[in-house]
Amino acid sequence: MKSKSARADRDINLYLSITASSQLSSHDLDLMVKSLPMTILHYTDLGCAIRGVCHAWCEEQGYTDPFCRNGEWWAYPPNGVMPVQIKTVMGTSCQRPVRLGSLTLFLCPDGSLAPEPELALD
Repeated sequence: MKSKSARADRDINLYLSITASSQLSSHDLDLMVKSLPMTILHYTDLGCAIRGVCHAWCEEQGYTDPFCRNGEWWAYPPNGVMPVQIKTVMGTSCQRPVRLGSLTLFLCPDGSLAPEPELALD
Protein backbone atom coordinates (compact mmCIF):
# COMPACT_ATOMS: atom_id res chain seq x y z
CA MET A 1 0.00 0.00 0.00
CA LYS A 2 1.38 3.40 -0.95
CA SER A 3 1.85 6.00 1.73
CA LYS A 4 -0.10 9.26 1.66
CA SER A 5 3.05 11.20 0.81
CA ALA A 6 3.83 8.85 -2.10
CA ARG A 7 0.30 9.37 -3.49
CA ALA A 8 0.62 13.12 -3.04
CA ASP A 9 4.01 13.09 -4.78
CA ARG A 10 2.48 11.11 -7.65
CA ASP A 11 -0.38 13.62 -7.98
CA ILE A 12 2.01 16.57 -7.87
CA ASN A 13 4.31 14.94 -10.45
CA LEU A 14 1.33 14.23 -12.70
CA TYR A 15 0.21 17.84 -12.40
CA LEU A 16 3.73 19.11 -13.13
CA SER A 17 4.12 16.84 -16.15
CA ILE A 18 0.80 18.08 -17.55
CA THR A 19 1.65 21.73 -17.00
CA ALA A 20 5.09 21.25 -18.56
CA SER A 21 3.59 19.91 -21.79
CA SER A 22 3.90 22.41 -24.62
CA GLN A 23 1.65 20.40 -26.98
CA LEU A 24 -1.58 21.42 -25.23
CA SER A 25 -3.55 24.62 -25.61
CA SER A 26 -4.11 26.57 -22.40
CA HIS A 27 -7.82 25.67 -22.53
CA ASP A 28 -7.06 21.93 -22.81
CA LEU A 29 -4.48 22.25 -20.06
CA ASP A 30 -7.00 23.93 -17.74
CA LEU A 31 -9.54 21.16 -18.38
CA MET A 32 -7.00 18.44 -17.65
CA VAL A 33 -5.77 20.07 -14.46
CA LYS A 34 -9.33 20.59 -13.20
CA SER A 35 -10.06 16.90 -13.80
CA LEU A 36 -7.23 15.81 -11.47
CA PRO A 37 -8.44 14.73 -8.06
CA MET A 38 -7.50 17.29 -5.44
CA THR A 39 -5.57 15.53 -2.73
CA ILE A 40 -6.05 16.81 0.79
CA LEU A 41 -2.77 16.28 2.56
CA HIS A 42 -2.77 15.51 6.28
CA TYR A 43 -0.35 17.30 8.60
CA THR A 44 0.45 17.01 12.28
CA ASP A 45 0.53 20.76 12.93
CA LEU A 46 -0.13 24.09 11.26
CA GLY A 47 3.56 24.92 10.80
CA CYS A 48 4.15 21.74 8.80
CA ALA A 49 1.03 22.42 6.71
CA ILE A 50 2.16 25.96 5.87
CA ARG A 51 5.63 24.74 4.95
CA GLY A 52 4.19 21.96 2.78
CA VAL A 53 1.82 24.29 0.91
CA CYS A 54 4.57 26.84 0.34
CA HIS A 55 7.06 24.27 -0.96
CA ALA A 56 4.47 22.65 -3.26
CA TRP A 57 3.46 26.02 -4.73
CA CYS A 58 7.11 26.99 -5.27
CA GLU A 59 7.82 23.72 -7.05
CA GLU A 60 4.78 24.14 -9.32
CA GLN A 61 5.67 27.74 -10.18
CA GLY A 62 9.39 27.18 -10.68
CA TYR A 63 10.45 29.10 -7.56
CA THR A 64 13.37 27.69 -5.59
CA ASP A 65 14.78 27.68 -2.07
CA PRO A 66 11.73 28.92 -0.14
CA PHE A 67 12.47 30.21 3.34
CA CYS A 68 10.65 31.99 6.13
CA ARG A 69 12.12 35.20 7.55
CA ASN A 70 10.32 37.15 10.28
CA GLY A 71 7.07 35.34 9.55
CA GLU A 72 7.15 36.06 5.79
CA TRP A 73 7.78 33.39 3.15
CA TRP A 74 10.31 34.21 0.44
CA ALA A 75 11.63 32.28 -2.58
CA TYR A 76 13.81 32.79 -5.64
CA PRO A 77 11.79 33.24 -8.85
CA PRO A 78 12.68 31.24 -11.97
CA ASN A 79 16.08 32.47 -13.22
CA GLY A 80 16.11 35.02 -10.40
CA VAL A 81 18.99 36.02 -8.17
CA MET A 82 17.04 37.93 -5.51
CA PRO A 83 14.26 36.36 -3.45
CA VAL A 84 10.75 37.82 -3.53
CA GLN A 85 7.99 37.68 -0.94
CA ILE A 86 5.62 34.93 -1.96
CA LYS A 87 2.56 36.95 -0.95
CA THR A 88 3.41 39.52 -3.64
CA VAL A 89 3.44 36.99 -6.48
CA MET A 90 1.09 34.18 -5.47
CA GLY A 91 -2.16 35.32 -7.10
CA THR A 92 -5.64 34.89 -5.68
CA SER A 93 -6.63 31.34 -6.59
CA CYS A 94 -3.75 29.28 -5.22
CA GLN A 95 -5.24 28.04 -1.95
CA ARG A 96 -4.91 24.37 -1.02
CA PRO A 97 -6.92 22.27 1.38
CA VAL A 98 -5.00 20.70 4.25
CA ARG A 99 -6.19 18.51 7.09
CA LEU A 100 -5.09 18.89 10.70
CA GLY A 101 -6.72 16.06 12.61
CA SER A 102 -10.44 16.41 11.86
CA LEU A 103 -10.15 20.07 10.78
CA THR A 104 -9.82 21.03 7.11
CA LEU A 105 -8.31 24.43 6.34
CA PHE A 106 -7.52 26.24 3.11
CA LEU A 107 -4.04 27.76 3.10
CA CYS A 108 -2.29 30.11 0.69
CA PRO A 109 1.39 29.60 -0.16
CA ASP A 110 2.37 32.55 2.04
CA GLY A 111 0.91 30.79 5.08
CA SER A 112 -2.26 32.87 5.33
CA LEU A 113 -5.69 31.33 5.75
CA ALA A 114 -7.76 31.38 2.59
CA PRO A 115 -11.52 31.48 2.34
CA GLU A 116 -13.16 28.22 1.38
CA PRO A 117 -13.46 28.08 -2.41
CA GLU A 118 -16.91 28.27 -3.99
CA LEU A 119 -16.67 24.64 -5.10
CA ALA A 120 -16.48 22.89 -1.74
CA LEU A 121 -14.72 19.55 -1.52
CA ASP A 122 -16.95 16.68 -0.52
